[in-house]
Amino acid sequence: MSRRELVRRVQESLPKGSDSVAYPDHPLLLGGPDVLASTSGTLTAYFVSTPRSPQTTPQALANVMLSRFALPRGTTFVLVLEEAVSGVQEKSFLFDGVVIIRRRRRTALPSGPIGSRSGVWDAVEELRGPHHERYSEAWALTRERGRHPSRPTPGRSSAEYGLARGIYRPRGRYTDLDNGHMYVRSPQRESRGSLTQRLKEASMTAARLDYCLDAGVEGFSEVEANMRTHGLHLALHYNRLPALPGTRAFDALKPIRAAAFAGFATDLEDQSVVI
Repeated sequence: MSRRELVRRVQESLPKGSDSVAYPDHPLLLGGPDVLASTSGTLTAYFVSTPRSPQTTPQALANVMLSRFALPRGTTFVLVLEEAVSGVQEKSFLFDGVVIIRRRRRTALPSGPIGSRSGVWDAVEELRGPHHERYSEAWALTRERGRHPSRPTPGRSSAEYGLARGIYRPRGRYTDLDNGHMYVRSPQRESRGSLTQRLKEASMTAARLDYCLDAGVEGFSEVEANMRTHGLHLALHYNRLPALPGTRAFDALKPIRAAAFAGFATDLEDQSVVI
């Protein structure tokens, strides 16, 4: 079953009276859920997973993590599988529930709260505040050239913590890493489309590094516990990008704003651009 077909099946299987949208746009996300549904006043985000496009890799879980912070508190997150995959329960810790859709059988999809909230849900809520505080600082730095970070950041960052433990070391043609800060360098020439894609990849890489998602639930839980006791903080990351090309696209600055939501302060080389 293709990813698009699975998304269609999800929408067809929603409870009667549900309103849903596939691949919803969000002002703070370059990714997001495959289906967002509203049922009886509750919001549920569905992420479909296929063998060719799994949703339990660290890079995919980074998208789920950012979506949890961007969507309203109380949104239910459901992983939808085409078929059972070995070990998926251990890798699906950021979801509230897992559902398998069969080819020849109608599946009743859950919507709204699923049982009692897990400890992981509590950990996500503990991190929501620090994540949004860093977004505010990253966006302020992007808007105001020459502004210096004012957010107090004692001790080391969660990214440094993950690197020290050997959890993950990002590699990339345009990415540098220094003391837990990611730097995305400007290429010589680039189109808008590839710029957006590179910002998306950098944002997912930063999220998996900041929250130690490569180490699974143990790494993520350790980050939350250490941040709660003031042992860690979220580092600001940095982009240096060429001036945005002229475009008639609606919300043309969304890639820069979404990158700020993932912790990137962007320095546009042409500051004549009004943000």
